Amino acid sequence: MNTTSSIIKLPCPSYSIEINTAAATGYFESNLRGDEDGGGLWFTSADGVLTLIDYDGVFALPPAVVKALRAGNIIVPDEFAPPQTAAGNYKGKPSNR
Repeated sequence: MNTTSSIIKLPCPSYSIEINTAAATGYFESNLRGDEDGGGLWFTSADGVLTLIDYDGVFALPPAVVKALRAGNIIVPDEFAPPQTAAGNYKGKPSNR
């Protein structure tokens, strides 16, 4: 994770994810579909720890975004983590297969 400024770029193979820690906001967008599969992120900050409190742009946060946020030590409450189907796809968005 790049923390040299108030902008954090989280590593994720399928999405670009940037967070402005000073403003407690961020965004994510698909590396293939751009902002058609992306949206905004809003956080609270307590003692330097960010917690996701809202998002927009998609019905459910993509699992890759949730995983990248959590790997970046950002708290993502379970209510924002999409339920998985038996096939591993998240409900609310059709598979691209």
